[in-house]
Amino acid sequence: MAATAHASERVIRQCDVPASDPLEGSWEVSALTGDRFIHMFLGLRGDGSVSEATATYFVADLLDISFDADGALIEVPGRPEEIRVSDAVGRALERQR
Repeated sequence: MAATAHASERVIRQCDVPASDPLEGSWEVSALTGDRFIHMFLGLRGDGSVSEATATYFVADLLDISFDADGALIEVPGRPEEIRVSDAVGRALERQR
């Protein structure tokens, strides 16, 4: 919550963890906080510690936002694949742009 404490839009969803993955559970967080889009993966390791990967982008730097039946796809600079987010986060990002 710390990175997205002041988010105007935030979606947290639990992700499926493959049997081969050392994580016991994982969550994806996408949020609009001021002029920034934040995308995080959080995972719980077997020893109780947390694995975290956070990417932050200025909304003005987003290359494209498109929508389909599964939500929104966000194209960001420097990343080869698009980031899938909920429709609510995608719409909030679109309004902010």
